[in-house]
Amino acid sequence: MTNQTSLTFGAPAIRDSETSVAAAERILPHLPRLERIVLDAILSAGPAGMTDAEVEAATGLAGNTVRPRRVYLQAHHYVYRTKHERPTPSGRCARVYVANIPMTRE
Repeated sequence: MTNQTSLTFGAPAIRDSETSVAAAERILPHLPRLERIVLDAILSAGPAGMTDAEVEAATGLAGNTVRPRRVYLQAHHYVYRTKHERPTPSGRCARVYVANIPMTRE
């Protein structure tokens, strides 16, 4: 079991680490924008979906940013994990995620 706490909507922090808590507090205002970037990338892939590594490559965001945002989107049913897998750049298998909402054009 980890010693993590969530300050609000998915910004994890190690309770006993001042730097971890400070970093979580600093990212809070950016979460909606980052979640939208990750969701837009997955939406753009359509039914083929994306792995976390593919979202990283498409957005330029680091994995430590992509994964928590995708987990948040998944927990709130914006994306879902499929049974499909694709290889990561390191050759390991990764699950594919697909948007649970239709893509709309504005």
